[in-house]
Amino acid sequence: GTAVSFVDSGVASDLAAALIGGTLLPEATVAGEGGLVIADLGEGVHYLGFLRLGGFAGNSEDSQRVVAAALDHSLDGARDLVIDLRATTTGAETEALLVATRFVSARTVVATTEARLADGSTVPAGESVVNPMPGGAFAGRVVVLVGPGTSGPAELLALALAPLPGVTIVGEPTAGSPHSPLARSLPNGWVLGIPNTEVITADGIKRVGLPLQPDVIAALTASDVAAGRDPGLLAARALLEG
Repeated sequence: GTAVSFVDSGVASDLAAALIGGTLLPEATVAGEGGLVIADLGEGVHYLGFLRLGGFAGNSEDSQRVVAAALDHSLDGARDLVIDLRATTTGAETEALLVATRFVSARTVVATTEARLADGSTVPAGESVVNPMPGGAFAGRVVVLVGPGTSGPAELLALALAPLPGVTIVGEPTAGSPHSPLARSLPNGWVLGIPNTEVITADGIKRVGLPLQPDVIAALTASDVAAGRDPGLLAARALLEG
């Protein structure tokens, strides 16, 4: 299907380019066919940035293997972890929920989905479920960086991680679009994203059109990226010091 994003991804695109180009995290390694950024920030703090959630290999199964390997690498020897979802405007729910498996200690229903019918009513359309890993959840602290570019499966992942103990959400409000919208082509060539589902988290809150609010605000501007500054990462490091 068509990957549709109805968020302003300008700064997200700038951030992705800076991470790939090494101007923000020169010590980082880019993997997963340009979709993953991995770095050791020192003092036991590791960084795992997603420029998308999927397409890390030629097919879905191999893509999931790449995600699992990146997670294992990032968690190995880590005291704490920074997960960066600020540039993650596209992806697949399978990969998003796979990431979450490393951080839950019990089977977790992240959200239920309802499909919206033509008459405006809704019908159940499934659950987004995360199952724990046999080895247990990561024991360290986790900072999740989010912003207006955090949409679709990345936003679902942020919603899965936000309630967990030891997790702090840092950055700016997300897109408020945790499920891919219905694509409609307009006569002028634009593609309009029309939400055709409702996503309801375990606390009963309807999330479509309702951005996830960060615990700590750290705005990122195009000027920051151009100057090699990253307020979100600085805030994450400050939280994880000591």
